[in-house]
Amino acid sequence: MSTKTTFKRIALVTVAALGFGVLTSVAPASAGNVTPTAITVGTIPTAQVGVSNVTPITVTAPYTAGGSDSFTVNVRVVSAPAGSAFAGLATASKNLAGNAVGDFVTATYATGSTTGAVLTVSLGSTNTGTLGATAIDTADYMTVGSTYASPAGLTAVDGKVGYGFRINLTPDKAGTYSILVSTKAGTTLDPYAAGDANVTYSVSTAAATTKVVLAAVTGSSTANGDGNGQIFKATISDAAGTASQLSAGETITLSSDKTSTVIGQVTQSSGSISFGTAGATSVLDSGDFTNGVAYFAIKDATATAVVAAITATGSGLLASTITSSTTATTVVAGTTTTGTIGDVADAVRPVDFSRYFKASGPRKP
Repeated sequence: MSTKTTFKRIALVTVAALGFGVLTSVAPASAGNVTPTAITVGTIPTAQVGVSNVTPITVTAPYTAGGSDSFTVNVRVVSAPAGSAFAGLATASKNLAGNAVGDFVTATYATGSTTGAVLTVSLGSTNTGTLGATAIDTADYMTVGSTYASPAGLTAVDGKVGYGFRINLTPDKAGTYSILVSTKAGTTLDPYAAGDANVTYSVSTAAATTKVVLAAVTGSSTANGDGNGQIFKATISDAAGTASQLSAGETITLSSDKTSTVIGQVTQSSGSISFGTAGATSVLDSGDFTNGVAYFAIKDATATAVVAAITATGSGLLASTITSSTTATTVVAGTTTTGTIGDVADAVRPVDFSRYFKASGPRKP
């Protein structure tokens, strides 16, 4: 062996021993079918017959940075009250017209029922992936599901390993429903099988709403309609004092005794506020309530201090005898010692609002 050959071999061994990495390369993970490893359930809202119950879930999986990781989200009601369409095959029930079998994806009516059963999957508010249309699985005619492809950027490396989804269940009978959510790698809808990541949760319908109570969440707001105003909550309950939910067609109308009052509805999932016009009423329905609570904002369009009487009254199919009142205070800027919140999302979580204030006046969060 020549001296030159010996030196070359010694050099290669030395480089490998130092671990310089110039002799090997690692290909990045590629997108494709991915197998989820876990499903977690978020806060389960109070349910009501005929009203969509939206329960958040998070699916954990070894997502790749490039995205397009594919799997299916499959959902089945495994137990339901007697008489519910969910208690049997979708094909045992009918569509609204009664001229075709049901599929649960659209309102499906059991014999003699006037309320349709619905079960679908949708994306969570921050999930920017691609979700296919929910469809019935013909393997059992009880499972519905959707295909999913993840967006780019979410990987286990950066500590973000879950994407959010929503399971939308419309109960057709009063009682308790058990829902099984499972996932499967690929793009073929399949019922749950041993080994699939899965979770089961229960939803119970509430008794009829018989009471509403208004209460302030934050302190007074400043004049001229500045900021988010003063945040309030409306809490509904049944005759036993348990958190309730409005039924289909039931609403609660918010009004003020001042024509300068501006009422805003708060979206609980994001904390955003949609304000109406001065003097207009605002109507709350089941979509505004989560576990018996809805949030709204009050501010005044004038430049003067105002104390307004705010009233909540049953409307639609909810008895007008169900009512509650409170006061909203608007002060001239610089005179308040309570201030207004800067982050409405905090108000609807809720959180300790004292962190927004100090003794001499409001401070920025």
